[in-house]
This record gives sequence, C-alpha cells and structure tokens, in this order.
Amino acid sequence: MGRPGSMERRMEFRRQRMERMRELDLSKEQQEKIADLREKQAYRAIRLRADLQSARLDLRRLMRAEKTDRLAINRQIDRLAQMRAEMAKARVGTMLDIRSLMSPEQRERARGWR
Repeated sequence: MGRPGSMERRMEFRRQRMERMRELDLSKEQQEKIADLREKQAYRAIRLRADLQSARLDLRRLMRAEKTDRLAINRQIDRLAQMRAEMAKARVGTMLDIRSLMSPEQRERARGWR
C-alpha cells in the first residue's frame, strides 16, 4: 500500500487538474490529444518505475555481496541516476508537448498557476 494520505492527495491533484483544464477552455481536439499524451506518459512511467525498482534491487544485491565490488556498485548508482534523469525528461517532455498544443492565450492562463 501507499503512504497514508497519498490516495487523497492524488485525488485532490486530479480534481485540481481537471478544474484547470476546464478553465483553459480547450477544444475537443486539444482535450483528446492531451489525454493521449498523458496516457502514453503514464504507460511509459509504469515501465520506467518498474525498471528503477529492479535496478534498486540489483544495487541492494551488490551491496549485500560477501565480496563487494565497488566499481559495479558505482556503475549501478550511475545507472539509477540515469534512469531518474530519463523519468524527469519524459515528464518534462510530456509537459512541453501539452504546452505546444495550447494557444498563446491558454499558455498565458496556465502560466499563472505556478
């Protein structure tokens, strides 16, 4: 199970996101394209999180070894950092793709939410 209150936070975040999308007055086409982009990102994030979790287990195994291999451990740490960077780039890429679908007026309205 997740952390206490995490489901409530996710639900509140989704509610706010839906409300903000309504405020943008997106066309039906924009809404569909944004939904497609978010869905693709969600599938990708699932795979990346699973890969990251597996890589963490691999690091744990390396750390538990009777004879630790510092070079292998450092390589695994680098791999984990690269995977986290890939996840961040994917999130930002999706955000930028969504932003590119918006009109200048919609982008300006969205900019005020930060």
